[in-house]
Amino acid sequence: MPYLRSATIEDAIALSKNLRAEDEAEVKAMTGETSLDALTHGVLASDLPVSIVDEDGQILGMFGAVTAFTQPRIGTVWMLASPDILKYRRRFAKESKQWIEALQEHYDILCNVVDERNTVHIRWLQWCGFTFIQRHPEFGVENRPFIEFVRIKHV
Repeated sequence: MPYLRSATIEDAIALSKNLRAEDEAEVKAMTGETSLDALTHGVLASDLPVSIVDEDGQILGMFGAVTAFTQPRIGTVWMLASPDILKYRRRFAKESKQWIEALQEHYDILCNVVDERNTVHIRWLQWCGFTFIQRHPEFGVENRPFIEFVRIKHV
């Protein structure tokens, strides 16, 4: 059964070698960075970066939230995963809501954008209670369609 732990640079290296094709395409389209650069940045810039690890120690995914520079109650949430995470899709879906709730404790707003081609992430974001607020037809270094999403803390 998968478990969560604090993410490391070593996790970023391992996951970058086995990233979902859609996640890799999203990183490239948005930033032009390699997946290793994006994952390393996620580990270093997030307040609480987390790795999803299977029983054999394989990194299934990583996620976290980066605090907005001028707005400490806004977090830019991110997640990248390997194809192997789909082996645990039911458990992952069930626990995702809890993970997002835990992140939401630290932020009034969680937000980011998702590549319109990344339909698995779009469905996951909907499942976790995010709202899609705007489509950007030309976004990132490749000028591809991205969808902006947000989740607001209910008080």
